[in-house]
Amino acid sequence: MAGLVVVKDAREMLEQAESAYKVRNYNEAIKSAKTLIEQAPNSPQVKQAERILGLSHFGLRQFDEAYQRL
Repeated sequence: MAGLVVVKDAREMLEQAESAYKVRNYNEAIKSAKTLIEQAPNSPQVKQAERILGLSHFGLRQFDEAYQRL
């Protein structure tokens, strides 16, 4: 049952990161994506969180950080 809770939380964190990214709130998107990656490193959502992290860094013109994630 605990694994199910982690997946649900990871999905919610990914939704938060995606929502923030869509409205160009890149700092919030980065925060949410990093939280997901740290708290649920084995979840299927990590790959998408890494993508959002990279795109958000790109949006902030932090190209070195973006390159590491994309």
